[in-house]
Amino acid sequence: MTKKAMIDEMKNAGIEKSEEVYELMMNIISTKLQNDEEVTLNGIGKLKTKSKNARKGINPKTGEKIDIPAKRAVAFTSSKAIKEVLN
Repeated sequence: MTKKAMIDEMKNAGIEKSEEVYELMMNIISTKLQNDEEVTLNGIGKLKTKSKNARKGINPKTGEKIDIPAKRAVAFTSSKAIKEVLN
């Protein structure tokens, strides 16, 4: 779902300031993740950061060996309710 589609859905549900609500939610989630805090979205799942170690890789086009630096990534774990809906 795109940002525009989400905002349109909120407007259809009667939320007049849907774009502001969307932006506020994204800012809160981003800030929490930047501070390594877990974000729980009840009924949907959890977002949290995890560290990935530096490693060696291979450029698939050239076959050249490259160093891939350490980084932080966002991990999502779906809730039991979502898992049940998908099965």
